[in-house]
Order: sequence, then C-alpha cells, then structure tokens
Amino acid sequence: MIRRIFSLLATLYLLACTAHAFTREQYSDGVQLGWNLTTYDHTTPASPDQNPVTLAIRYRLGIEGSGHNNASNELNSVRSALAQWAAIPGTKIRFEEAGYVTNATQFDPYDGQSQLIWLPFGRTVYGGSVYGNVFLPGGAYALTFLGSWNNGVITEADIVFNGSANTFYQTDFNSTAQSGPFLESVALHEIGHLLGFNHAVLGGATMYWTQPAKVGSAAGLSADDVAAARTLYGVTSSNALYGTITGHITTGGAPVFGAVVSAEDANGNMAQAVVTDATGLFTLKMLVPGNYTVRVTPLDSKTNPNQSTDTYLISGYDIDVTGANFYGTANTSFLPVSTTTLAVVAGGTVSQELSVTSTAPPFRITSTRGTLLPGALQDSRFCIQLSPGQTGAWVGVFTPGLTTTNAVLKITGAGLSVGPTHVNLNGLRGMPLVEAEVAVAADAIPGLRSISVTASGATAWANGFLEVKPTAPDFNFDGLDDLYQRQYFSPFTRTEAAPASDPDGDGLTNAREYFYGTNPLDPSYRILSVSLNGSGTTVTWRSGPGHKYQVWSQEDIAGAAWVKVGSPVTAVAEAASFLDTRPATAIRFYKVTDAP
Repeated sequence: MIRRIFSLLATLYLLACTAHAFTREQYSDGVQLGWNLTTYDHTTPASPDQNPVTLAIRYRLGIEGSGHNNASNELNSVRSALAQWAAIPGTKIRFEEAGYVTNATQFDPYDGQSQLIWLPFGRTVYGGSVYGNVFLPGGAYALTFLGSWNNGVITEADIVFNGSANTFYQTDFNSTAQSGPFLESVALHEIGHLLGFNHAVLGGATMYWTQPAKVGSAAGLSADDVAAARTLYGVTSSNALYGTITGHITTGGAPVFGAVVSAEDANGNMAQAVVTDATGLFTLKMLVPGNYTVRVTPLDSKTNPNQSTDTYLISGYDIDVTGANFYGTANTSFLPVSTTTLAVVAGGTVSQELSVTSTAPPFRITSTRGTLLPGALQDSRFCIQLSPGQTGAWVGVFTPGLTTTNAVLKITGAGLSVGPTHVNLNGLRGMPLVEAEVAVAADAIPGLRSISVTASGATAWANGFLEVKPTAPDFNFDGLDDLYQRQYFSPFTRTEAAPASDPDGDGLTNAREYFYGTNPLDPSYRILSVSLNGSGTTVTWRSGPGHKYQVWSQEDIAGAAWVKVGSPVTAVAEAASFLDTRPATAIRFYKVTDAP
C-alpha cells in the first residue's frame, strides 16, 4: 500500500518546515519512514528508486530550473545540498543523478522516479485519482512528497520548488543581498524530509521549521542534523564511536509527552535535541564522547496549526509536517530543568531520569530580535548569527508574560561577553524586549548556543537560537574551507574540489593550493624569490614533491622568445630551486612550467 506525506518550506511570513533530530516522519498509525540503505528490496510491489548495487538514492533534476535564466547555478545548488547530506561521515546516505526532467508541468509520486523540479505556485503539482489534486501553496519555497509502502520504507520522493515569476532564488553563498531564499538551504531542508526527517526544535538547525530569505543558519547542516542522519542511516562500524543518553521525563510520576530534551556540550553548543514520546521516553544518540548538560524545556502552546500570534516560538504543530499533528497535544505546562554534567563515553549509555514541575511558565521567549541594533523593535523567529571577533552586537528576545525589569539575559558557552541586560516592558506589540550587548572572542568555538532570560526565579529558553559562525565553514566535511572551494568550483562539493585533488595538474593538491593562497585551476607556478649573488641567479618556486619542472628565461627585449634554462628539475619538497649560472648582463625574466 502506497501512502503519501507532504512537507512544506516557506518564509516566516507564510508557513515553513524542517525536521528535528530523531523525530522521524510517520503516519497516523505510528509507522516511521526511511529508505532502506542496507539492502535492495526486490520484493516490494514497486522497486525503490535506488541503484541496486550501491543503494544510492536516484534523482532527476528539472533542467530549466526556476525559469529565471539561472538554471545552471540553481541545479548546482541542489547538487551541493545533496552532496552535503551524503558527505556526513559514518552514514550510508548516497545519491546518484539519473538524468533530467524537461518541461515539467506536474509530478507523479507513484511513477517510481524521484524528481526535483520547479513548478509555479497555485498550479496543480499532482492531480492523482487516489488523493485528488495537490497544489503548491502561494509563496511556499518548496514541497516534498514521499511515496512509501506501509512498512515505512520510502521507495521514491519528489521535491517541487517554487518556480513562480516573483520567486528569485539566491545561489551565491557570499551574496549579502536579501532578495530571495538561498536555494541551497531550501534544498538542504527538503532533502532532509526526503530522507524521512521531521522538523527540528533547535532554532539554528537546517531542519528548523522556517528559514529567512537570505543566507542564514540553515546553510550547512548543524550538529543536530548530523546526529539525526547518523541515527537513522549510520554505518554499523562507526556506531561504537558515539554514546547515548536516555531516560524519562515525568511530573508527579506521570510521563510528560512532547517535552524538548536537549544535550549541550562542554563548549555550550547544542549537540542535538529530541522530544519525548507518550511514555516520557527520550533518547539522545550519536553523541561525541565528552561532557554534556541535559536540559528539559516545554514547547510553546499553539491551539491550531494555522495560529499566527506572538505567543509561540516552536510549537508541537511546527515540528510535525505530516498533517497528523502528533505533537499538537504536547504538554507545554511545566518549568524547565537542567542536569549536572553527564559524562558520555564511546559505545556507552547514560541513563537519566528527570522530573519537572507541572506549572505554566510565567513568561516565554517567543521571538528573537531581527536586528542587532539596540532598542530596535523588529522581531523574527530566526536564529541570530554572530562571527568570531564581532563586537557591539545587541542580542534581543521578546518575552510575553515578563512583568519586571529585573531580568538577566544570558548566552550559553565560553567566548562570549554579555553586557548588562536592558528591559523594555512596552516593547513590540506589547511584548517586553530583553536585550544585551554581546562581544564574541576571536577564538570562540563555532556552533549553536542558547539564549536564556531569568527573572523572579524563573527561566525561559530559546534553544540553539544563536549561532557562532565558523570562520572557515566546512559544510561538506572534507577538511577544506568551503569559501575557497566555492571561489573556484561549482558546485563546491564536486570531486575536483576535494582536498586531495589536483585539477590543474601542477603537482600541488587543492589543500596545498589553499595553504599557498593560489588558484587550483591555474597550472602556472608561483615564483617565490629570485636572488642574485656571485654564483649566479637562484630562482625558487613552490612545487609538488616528485614533480618535474622546467625553468625558462627571457631578456628584456621586445619580442624576445622564452628559452629553456638548464635541465628539468625534480622537486623533493614544496619549494624547489634552480641556479642560473649565466652572467647577469641584462634584465632577465623567469617563468617555471611543467617538464615532460
């Protein structure tokens, strides 16, 4: 039996989506979804859209893109998003491009082919007889449709991006413009749904339920997203490298359903977060060995999926994209609690039972301040981003229910200096604004931090809603600065961009080219120095060990030809030299090239 599930991503001003680690997409009967990346199952009524040998998930791209004459960059953005999920160390996730879709007008979720295409909003994207017409809502960035058998195995998945005339996707990671959604992030999010993940409860996770119309924290997978991938698709041989924290959340002996349980590492960064099931059970898997603090916080109250007010940041409705609203009845009426340090070891499990007080929180953080200027009354539900070395940034949150100016704003982890707290009880739309000036140390550890407000003995939390950005992002986990790879390669995840590759054949890998600050696509060699002494002229250049080079020279005469000087030189280190013993009777120029 084939079933369907939708996920939708849009701006905050519409509706949006993303998945939280370890809450997987599931049907109303509780069956959870995922691809079978262990064996190729020929016994299903329709074979899964995977390579039968490698088990890679196949996909086909809409070759026209959004129709804004940027198709090449758009397709490469989607490719880079797929590659980032597949690059997570220790997982079985693999993708395989299987061709193009041309002139798409609809998609069929039951045709056995996974398609990633663009269609205008309002158009019927699926007009099947089983479930009727399905439309891409106006303003939505994308929609994901999963076809699955009733044992929960996904056999194909389709993603439809908004191809409307007024939707312009950003494809340049370095762009500072805010003219449209960053397509790579949108695709990264929807691919998470394609893999079977629901929405995240950490504000800076890629699978958080909404994204800003710019390059933000959703670019690059967070530790939470990575842990989800390893939990569902982990390679058995690497599972022993990680540890687990598990337990129950109760109040008065009764289980607490839908409580957010997060693990914060010794640097104050969020490692992952989950929500409890109906028995109060939580399990935080794939934790890197180390010390953690476990924090339990309530979701925000939201009476219906379409509610749009100032009273919530993340609700049970926001973390479930299936339409079943599994977490719409989450217990949101208890006070947060944290543990002392828990030591996690590789291959080990820590059990931790926690009890919370069943009392409605007196105030909540329901939005962040959308600008870093002091006193500004502009709100959002997005993660705040700060850079190492940044100073003078005003971090603010809005806290309905706060009745005193005697409040303190804090941010978890070392490397951040938080100044005195300022409180404006008559803030935006009646919401009190709590803010403080923040400075970030140059060596602050990158990651998702949490913001808290404490007043009158109570504390409210915004988990993972502040990101210390990496100075050298590595979204594809290959150890090389993505900014360097993006400068020369599109997509930056392509094989030629790998650290060990040498696309220009000059004997230096991309990693060494990065070290020297040179162009990995230019086979010419940088001469480091030319020095003259009594023995002659010594030319020194950067080199690849074992590589052969030829030195050439040219006299300072118009039209003079380049001539070889001496025999080829075989380098033994990353710098090679040649001594030209000819008298320096005129100005002479040198160059170095490959030798046969």
